[in-house]
Amino acid sequence: MSDRAAVMKSFNEKFDATPGDNKKLKSVLLDARDENIQAILCAISILYMHFTAPYWRLINSSTKYTAFPKYVKMIRDRMSQWIEDPSILLNQNCKGVFDDEFWEVEEERLDNIKEVC
Repeated sequence: MSDRAAVMKSFNEKFDATPGDNKKLKSVLLDARDENIQAILCAISILYMHFTAPYWRLINSSTKYTAFPKYVKMIRDRMSQWIEDPSILLNQNCKGVFDDEFWEVEEERLDNIKEVC
């Protein structure tokens, strides 16, 4: 069974175990089964892991404001790479938007996202 199928099976079991005729839960289940919505969620997850999380760590760090142009250049360069070849984001060795400094991603979570997506 693929990882995506295992996730959906687990999701379905949880909703099937819910008593009653809950229309909101059924609506969520139908949305969760939709491949377009799954693709959007995968894209958002990958962007979070590679861009938003490292950027958030930069903003919350003790980095001086005067050093930010260096990081803005890294963002521009990395985004240019990703625009030219988005498949880089799915590569196991893909780093975040910054060089190693703010790339403290939880490897297990990133691996799970890439397996499911």
